[in-house]
Amino acid sequence: MINLIYTCAALDSSGYSEASRNYIASLNAHPDEVNFSVNSTNFERWPTDHAEYMSIIRPLLVKKVNPRVQIVHMTPDNFPKYRKRNLKNIGYAAWETSILPKRWVPMCNVMDEIWVPSQWNKDVFEQSGVTVPVKKIEHAINVKQFEDNVSESDLGIPKDKFVFYSIFQWTERKNPIGLIKAFLSEFSKDDDVCLVLKSYVSNVSKKGVQDLNSQVTGITNSMFLNGDHAPIHMIQNMLSRQEMISLHNQGDCFVLPARSEGFGIPFLEAMAAGKPTIGTNYSGNVDFMNSKNSYLLDYTLTPVSFMPWQLYNGKAEWAEPDLSHLKRTMRQVYENQDEAKAKGLLGKKVAKDYSWENVGRKMIDTINS
Repeated sequence: MINLIYTCAALDSSGYSEASRNYIASLNAHPDEVNFSVNSTNFERWPTDHAEYMSIIRPLLVKKVNPRVQIVHMTPDNFPKYRKRNLKNIGYAAWETSILPKRWVPMCNVMDEIWVPSQWNKDVFEQSGVTVPVKKIEHAINVKQFEDNVSESDLGIPKDKFVFYSIFQWTERKNPIGLIKAFLSEFSKDDDVCLVLKSYVSNVSKKGVQDLNSQVTGITNSMFLNGDHAPIHMIQNMLSRQEMISLHNQGDCFVLPARSEGFGIPFLEAMAAGKPTIGTNYSGNVDFMNSKNSYLLDYTLTPVSFMPWQLYNGKAEWAEPDLSHLKRTMRQVYENQDEAKAKGLLGKKVAKDYSWENVGRKMIDTINS
């Protein structure tokens, strides 16, 4: 039996927090092999929908365990603070460019080992100077959610059009401007197609929503299409977990020409819903996306820029997706929908490998190795 404490921001809304909730659920799927509690900290002010996770996490927050192992699932600048003496300390982190932030390297090396979600991340951490063992533990999702019948939520999505959809935080890394430009220039108002964007900025206030709408309007106006383009539908309000699953179910093809991904959970969840996915042929998402089960975009490597955090700098690189290839790929999907559906079904089979049960099994085996 493994006695363990899982230290993370379990109740926040960040990608780190969402991933940590799924890892907690993955460990919880093996109660006969791991005895653990959750030490939850907090970095954010806005709420998120914890849905089915709370029934799992709540009792673990007050559970008393005499741990021999600790997993610290946060950005590496937190590792020295939360490292505990006389325990095996495992740091879990992810990164999205070709070079790890320089100050993170010694912070990783104070731990006994580091876990990352993809082979690309493993290579980045090791090549950046992390000398403790770096091991790949893939992100997990609740694949059963996508097998259950979920009532359809009214998200304002057109019922009579082919729906390309995307889910992302509005940052340069996710490349929203490239996606919008490619879509608007490829599809006219005569095409029975629309683009649904579930997006948000770091500021979730009313002003943040207005600013995002203004950016989309500005991109559209700058292209001088005089109204001859397919529509874009924005979703900026917080969605419940059921509504997020409904969004996947109502969409026809998930598309996100991101410049880099530590892993790419939205891609995997779209695949779990049986949807064809379009993404860049670079970084963490290629662990589970390939030409058989997805549509992968050509790219060139370029210096990182326009990220408002000093951790991202131009000494690192990421991908610049080929927008002409993106346009052709979206057109291919739209005009060959049976082919796209077949890819989606292959993706659904792959996504099942990332269930709570399977990932929990790998976590336990890795700790015991």
